[in-house]
Amino acid sequence: MDEIKLLSGMGTDMPPVSERAQARTRSLLLAAATDERGSAAETPLRSAPPLSPTRAGRFRSWTRRRVRLGLVATGLALSAVIIIPLTTGTDDPAHAAYLLTKNPGGTITITINQFTDAEKLERDLRGLGVAAVVDYVPEGRRCQEPRARYLGAVVNRVVQGNAGASFTLHPEAIEAGQTLVATATFNDPANADSGSAIGFELAEGPVAPCTQLDTGLPRTGG
Repeated sequence: MDEIKLLSGMGTDMPPVSERAQARTRSLLLAAATDERGSAAETPLRSAPPLSPTRAGRFRSWTRRRVRLGLVATGLALSAVIIIPLTTGTDDPAHAAYLLTKNPGGTITITINQFTDAEKLERDLRGLGVAAVVDYVPEGRRCQEPRARYLGAVVNRVVQGNAGASFTLHPEAIEAGQTLVATATFNDPANADSGSAIGFELAEGPVAPCTQLDTGLPRTGG
């Protein structure tokens, strides 16, 4: 399955973003140019339960290329996405479904190893003062759009095979009344050729629940 078609299918009914809306997204939202994970001052904050053995390979992807799409404004500050490989050992935080780490300067690193427990990730982000809505939908499905007044897509990307995805968030850039909307399409764990994709968008005002629709695209491997 072509990853470009997958990402396009996730937002086919979304209205175009105006130039004014694009300009409003130029503040820092995700990622800085530096990787702060190596600092001794970083503080692990939240993690989901450990991965189950049957789901540890959930991040197999149909591509080895990084895909970064949907940047809505020239000059939007976005670092290269950090790829965190899955590790072994139940005591390793990277073996959790996700991990939130507070970095020096107030940024928060979100490391997602497995698309499970979206509600808990959303609660944990809100507990850190980040207004967020997180939805995970199976491959071949998407959320009906528009379900919010979007200021623009921050980034959409396909997750690399056998790896998690890590993003650095700047909470101070999310203004009052704005919400970070994270939507992921996760793969079929029984199909080694299927893939996963995740996108982040900034919305203003209320965000409606995700009503799942068919993408109308063929499922990977089928």
